[in-house]
Amino acid sequence: MLKFPYRRFISLVLCSATTVASATTLLVKTTYPGYIMEEYALYTTCTLDDQGLLIKTSRLNGLSSRKAVPEQFSVANIRKAIAEAVTGTIKKPEVQIVDASSTTYHAYHRQGGKMTKVFLYEDNGGMPEHSTYNESSAAMRLRNFIDAVCE
Repeated sequence: MLKFPYRRFISLVLCSATTVASATTLLVKTTYPGYIMEEYALYTTCTLDDQGLLIKTSRLNGLSSRKAVPEQFSVANIRKAIAEAVTGTIKKPEVQIVDASSTTYHAYHRQGGKMTKVFLYEDNGGMPEHSTYNESSAAMRLRNFIDAVCE
């Protein structure tokens, strides 16, 4: 058996490197097709992280794709807008549609070592009167921003 005296040290460095390099998700946009035929059931997700990576995924009946694109943006400004959106009031419609397509928007906010999912918007069936939304203007800005970068 070969002896390698630095094995523990190298293992520690590799573990530390992978831990430090992990990205934190900032914004997520997800689309669901609703209740339709499998051939048309396209699911998409667009995620923006704090390392400047935009990840787009698509799934359709066993077919899938993933594309990672570097983006330049101010992480500090996005985190500030997320912190404002946390305080927003969530407004729900009286009637929500079941089995319709939907698009959801979420942000992630870290405070005191705890990660919180922040609701921004849910488009239910493509009809604004059936949508649930966060009333803060920051939530609207974040939603418009992720729409722009996810095109």
